[in-house]
Amino acid sequence: MNQVLKPHWPVLWRAAARGHYLVRGYPVRDPSRNAASEHPWGPAISSVFEGGFVLSFATGGGRDLSVLVSLPEARQAMYEIATWPVITEFRSMLQDWDTSEPNSFWEGRWFFGYTAMETTVAPVWIRCQGSVSFGFTAEEWASLQEAFRRAWEKPELQRISGELTLEYGEN
Repeated sequence: MNQVLKPHWPVLWRAAARGHYLVRGYPVRDPSRNAASEHPWGPAISSVFEGGFVLSFATGGGRDLSVLVSLPEARQAMYEIATWPVITEFRSMLQDWDTSEPNSFWEGRWFFGYTAMETTVAPVWIRCQGSVSFGFTAEEWASLQEAFRRAWEKPELQRISGELTLEYGEN
């Protein structure tokens, strides 16, 4: 049976880990590596700067990742995106949502987005969990997309993403 299932193991693992997360509300982790003081991903991850946005990264005692998005200086605002499933949804929204059409929508578990029909307001709006909303110009949205794209090219984030993908059962 092991030989028959071996080629399917990655898919089976993701399904089992995803099911565990959906039922239990936490990822599959090795309890021996869950010490609050442990940082299994090594040194700090360098920030990404793009079009006035700054992405800063941290790993916490729960062995998860958080991203602090600092908006362009005139906004004087920062927004933390954490845990891995929330980060993945935000990245999916940035990659998959076509904001070029007025009155288009993104609806996820943690984020809701829409594009404005009027030209007098910012064209892209997102509402984050907790009912915080941000409006972005087309240029700002493109900069935010580019910042996240560049960030996930970093070997450190690719390594962390790989581990968290296994733990949460994400695709």
